[in-house]
Amino acid sequence: MKIRLLAVMAGTVLNCGAVLSQTPPTATEAFNLRIRCQAMADEKAESLEWHPMNPTDGASVGLSPTAVDAMNRRIEATQELISAHHSSHYDANNNRCYIEIFQHKKFGQHKENERQMRQIYDAQTDDLLAFAQIENGKKVGMVFDPQYQSVIGETLGWDDANSYIDEMMLDKRK
Repeated sequence: MKIRLLAVMAGTVLNCGAVLSQTPPTATEAFNLRIRCQAMADEKAESLEWHPMNPTDGASVGLSPTAVDAMNRRIEATQELISAHHSSHYDANNNRCYIEIFQHKKFGQHKENERQMRQIYDAQTDDLLAFAQIENGKKVGMVFDPQYQSVIGETLGWDDANSYIDEMMLDKRK
């Protein structure tokens, strides 16, 4: 009886391992997941772009249409987008979609300030995993992934964040 019980338990444990393991996607599935990942990247980039506030949204926070128009004109006059791009990376090994966003802007009353921002997001959870920024020559960055071992040095995490983003966006297919 004990031997039969042990055999049943061992079979159950072995079957659980088979059920819990995930089979890699087929080539077609991986292709479709990469397309969906790029679509998610496009959506995220669009959501992070500056859009003028419309009068209805302004009214919901107590702004008159005149105030909304003035605010939109002030923002447009004080910022300039120099460069922006985004990319996606579907990692089939861990079934995750990563999105990299880059923006380079000048801002301020006379556009005297400059900022370059590089970010990486987990598209499925919409979590910011890391950012690296240079603002007026000062570098700063941070990796939020708890599995990443960060070492903050003179660049206040900028090197670590860039290395992390490079690693996560690297296509490791053989």
